[in-house]
Amino acid sequence: MESTRDKIVNALVKLYEPIEDVYAVWQNGSIAFNRVDDYSDIDLAVECEKEIIPSLIEKTEKVLEETVGIDFRYEIKQNFFAGMDQIFYRFKNTSPFLLLDIGFIRHGENKESFIQPEIHGEVKVHFDKIGMTEMKELEKSEWDKKMAARIEALREKYEVFKVMPLKELPRQQYVDAFAFYFSFYLNTLVELLRIKHKPFRYNFGLRYLKYDLPADVFTEFEPLVFIKDGADLKEKIQKAGSMIEKLFEEL
Repeated sequence: MESTRDKIVNALVKLYEPIEDVYAVWQNGSIAFNRVDDYSDIDLAVECEKEIIPSLIEKTEKVLEETVGIDFRYEIKQNFFAGMDQIFYRFKNTSPFLLLDIGFIRHGENKESFIQPEIHGEVKVHFDKIGMTEMKELEKSEWDKKMAARIEALREKYEVFKVMPLKELPRQQYVDAFAFYFSFYLNTLVELLRIKHKPFRYNFGLRYLKYDLPADVFTEFEPLVFIKDGADLKEKIQKAGSMIEKLFEEL
C-alpha cells in the first residue's frame, strides 16, 4: 500500500517531470541518510527556471490539495540560501509531523547544490534532465583552507567575548549569562567539534549532532546543553571553555 509520504512525492514528481523548464527533482534530508521514520518530513528540491516558479507553486498547491489537502503553509520570504524559494506545508488528516519542505531552486543562481554526498548524503534523484546531480567530490585542499580561516575567526570571536557570561554570574543575571554561554561557548564548541570530526558539515550547528560526532564525543558534549541553576551554569562554562581551548590547540 502506498504511504501518504510516497503518495505526495509521486504526485509531485508526476507533475514536474513533463514541464520543460523543470530540470531535476530530488529528495534530501533523512532519506539521504537512510533515517526515515514516523517523524520525518519530506525534503524536496526542484531545480527550475526562475520565471516559472510562481506558476509552479500554484500547480504544486493544486496537486497537494487534490492529493492530501493543505492545512497550513509557510513561505520563507528572505531565504538564507540565495536563489531558492522555500515553502513548508502541513496537511489535513495526516500525521502532524509529516511536513513538506520544498525548495524551488532557481537554475544558475544558487551556488549551493544540496547534493554533495559529503554534506547532504546520498540524495534520492527522481529525475535529472541535464546531469546536474552528477557531483564531483569536494576539493579537500580548498576545504582545508576554508576551515583554517573559519577556526581563526572563531578564535578571535571567542577571545573577545568569552568574558560575557562570566560577568553576568556575579550579578545573578543567569538568563543573560546563559544567552552568552550559548552564543560564545556552546556554538563555538559545536563548530570546532564538527570541524574536527565532520568538517564538511561544520555549519549544521546542533542539528544531527548525535549522528555527526563519535559516540563518546557526543556523550561528553550533551550534558553541556542542560543547565540546572546558576552554579551548574558556572561549571558548564568552565567545562566548555576547557574543551574549546583544547580544540584550538589541536586544530
